[in-house]
Amino acid sequence: MEKNFSKITIQVPKEFIAKNDILKSIVELINYDFKQLANIKFEDVIWEQINERFQGFFIKELSYFVYITQKLDSKTLKTRSRNTFIKQNALPFIRNYEKHFKNFHNVKLFMSLNPVSFSLIKNKNDKFTIAESIYIDLKILISLYGFAITKSIINFANINEKYEEKWSNLNLETFIALKREKSNVKKRNKPIIFELSQNREEITVYAKLEGANVADSYFNCKFIQELNSKEQKNFKLFLFIIKPKVQDVHILKDFQDIGFNIINYYSDENDYDKATYQLNLRPKSNRNQGLFRANIIKKYNKYVDIYECFACEYRLNLVAAHIHRVADINKLKTHSKFITSAENGFQFCPNHDKEFENGMIYFDLDDFQFKVNSIKIDNPNDYNLLNKRIKNKLSKFKKELYSNNFKFMIEFHLRRIGLID
Repeated sequence: MEKNFSKITIQVPKEFIAKNDILKSIVELINYDFKQLANIKFEDVIWEQINERFQGFFIKELSYFVYITQKLDSKTLKTRSRNTFIKQNALPFIRNYEKHFKNFHNVKLFMSLNPVSFSLIKNKNDKFTIAESIYIDLKILISLYGFAITKSIINFANINEKYEEKWSNLNLETFIALKREKSNVKKRNKPIIFELSQNREEITVYAKLEGANVADSYFNCKFIQELNSKEQKNFKLFLFIIKPKVQDVHILKDFQDIGFNIINYYSDENDYDKATYQLNLRPKSNRNQGLFRANIIKKYNKYVDIYECFACEYRLNLVAAHIHRVADINKLKTHSKFITSAENGFQFCPNHDKEFENGMIYFDLDDFQFKVNSIKIDNPNDYNLLNKRIKNKLSKFKKELYSNNFKFMIEFHLRRIGLID
């Protein structure tokens, strides 16, 4: 039998404590959402301040930690944004929960409609519609943290069955397919882009980490990590930061702690559109040269300066170069997976790109370094000039970078330029 309370203590963040209209709307909300608090009046509540910023409140007597959504538009009573309605304020709330409440006995997490919006929509007896992506956000937070969804959301958003049934069996591949589908839709808010490679057994999330995108990226990544573990896929996980180049070590650590390898590549002057154009990350692209370049960066970023040519120190107009040419791969359809594989690529300056393409330089697998092809370059002066420009960068990383597929690709190049039969 549920206990009814005549007095309760509610802890709220400091920005709420001096605003009686918000505090009164919180009382109105808990009367509706929690049956045992249905008769609580404003004067029955002892208010305590929590000196941190988050969107929610803690009911001491019940050990209920309640997260509140973004406000609805005050005029239309509709969600302001499908991307931020659930997730925008969730990360500070979760951090506060993990810091202060997680170790409390029997603390339960709830999600309620924003109390100010609840007061407005209840008085009008209206309902609002939420986008399909918000159902997925609900699924993510329920799965990760065990949130219970309260009546204020269920009844006024009319989501009784959808969030419980439609996404109940969301697996890793389905989730990423849904996210990739959303990435194809043009939006004012630029999407996170997802890539799953069964061949390489890895998942890469391409994102800009600023504003609401931090929380969006984090919860998507954490959910991917959970599904990856639950389904025992053991895929390698990468976060490729498109913009900005993140300096905040705490943000980076959040992603590292959930198993993601960080590639903090693009500098501040690269905007999202320029970066995605360079990477050509859209799921429907054909050759996807940009994805190929991104995969090269992922493979080599721990070992060399990825802002330089792999064969020298030149830093401008770098090119993602195929070892085994795409034209030749297209003749052998079984090799199509190597079009975007890092095992088939180097990053070159324009000069070394042409020299490698024309067989003037090659990669020696034994010494694990670039060398001048003496068959093509028989003039000693030319040979010495080309040789002087080559910097030995990769030889000490042979153990880490060598693979059978890499050897396979190099041998295609050596055979094409006449160094092996």
